[in-house]
Amino acid sequence: MNHLERHVYDFCYDKKIPNVANPSDVEYNKIGNRLIENGIKYRMKKFVFYTLFLFIVLISLFNCGVALTPKLTAKLPPETETEVFRLDVFHGEVKNLYGINLGIVNIIKDRLIGAQIGLLNSADSKNRKKNIGLQVGILNNSDSNYYGLKLGIFNQSEGGFTIQTGAVNQVESKGKGNGGIQLGFYNEVTLKQSGNQIMGDGTYFTAGVYNYGGGGVKIGLFNSSPRGIGLSVGVINTGKEDNFLIGILNFCEHGFPSVMIGFNYCWNLSFMR
Repeated sequence: MNHLERHVYDFCYDKKIPNVANPSDVEYNKIGNRLIENGIKYRMKKFVFYTLFLFIVLISLFNCGVALTPKLTAKLPPETETEVFRLDVFHGEVKNLYGINLGIVNIIKDRLIGAQIGLLNSADSKNRKKNIGLQVGILNNSDSNYYGLKLGIFNQSEGGFTIQTGAVNQVESKGKGNGGIQLGFYNEVTLKQSGNQIMGDGTYFTAGVYNYGGGGVKIGLFNSSPRGIGLSVGVINTGKEDNFLIGILNFCEHGFPSVMIGFNYCWNLSFMR
């Protein structure tokens, strides 16, 4: 090993080196470049090794597993109810997932912190735990404790805070603290009824062709606000009390005037009901 090889070797393999001048000799530089390239490969191998080692240690400490089968028959370790990576050939269910779930039908029964990518994704916490993550698929479903982003054709939620982007986005609101963003062709916010109590509307920013329900801001061709306080901007807008409407035709079910061009505000006039 000549003088240059020794210095480049020391640099690439974490050894202390003195300052040397850069020579102009072509062959000298070729040798240096080759040794630097080998040193980079060596460092990458060390990084991959330590990453895999840390991954295995964390799985062991937190009793997490990895599943690569359509059913829960080959988990590692087999007793775990928590997984960090799951690949479902067709249909798969897991209680807790802290990581990535890939497959055709992906179902989380209790807790999701991570991402679901497939044709059908569902995250429903039976113990009312907060689910935080990303759902990408044709149909995405979640309960009222979901906080995250959904990308798909049909997106459904029971509340929480969701950003839903798809052709059809639907929220069955279960509390006044719900909210989010809906972007799609048809967007709907309906109310969950529990016994004789009707739950809250939530507050949403909604943009689409037809937007129905919920409080907040609606932008679209047709907007309907049967409940909640909000602003609707579109060609045709309908609303009940405490809604401000801006568009070509604006209809208020209870108010005076009931129809206006340009804008309208829906007053709470009890004698007109």
